[in-house]
Amino acid sequence: MWVRCARHFRQLVGSPVALNSAHYTVRDTGIGIAADDLSKIFEEFYRAANARAICPQGTGVGLAIVKRMIENYGGKLWVESELGRGSKFTFMLPRVR
Repeated sequence: MWVRCARHFRQLVGSPVALNSAHYTVRDTGIGIAADDLSKIFEEFYRAANARAICPQGTGVGLAIVKRMIENYGGKLWVESELGRGSKFTFMLPRVR
């Protein structure tokens, strides 16, 4: 499924990778995240310098909230990104039987 968001396209893909969990990926073609910032983007109130330069609004709590919600359900969240090319956020949630 593709969702138009601001100036960049985002894609949400779900796949049953394992019997005990479900994996989902959200990709965008945005500004990307610098390697130095990748370890910090899930911290509350953190915003990368390139994100602040393009869009001064925002509090930097969105990814921290998402990470906490996913972990509260026993899941995991990670990101892959290349500066200037976009980002790929993947999360895994355990299946409930």
